[in-house]
Amino acid sequence: MSDATEQFSIQPHPAKSNNPNADPNVGGDRQLGSGVPSGPGIQIPDKDTAQNLEQPRSKEELEKRTAELNK
Repeated sequence: MSDATEQFSIQPHPAKSNNPNADPNVGGDRQLGSGVPSGPGIQIPDKDTAQNLEQPRSKEELEKRTAELNK
């Protein structure tokens, strides 16, 4: 390592205002929240699908499986 001391300086922020919609690099004319992807919402299975789902495992079954996997 050399004896030279590194010098750092703070650069000015390029924004002209505090409004993110006014920045063309961010999306300029976008509506607030429009860039957020949304999921399909709540999924409620029909009766047939709900009846064909397997039952949740009991605490004992889960502990047994955990012991098997952690050997």
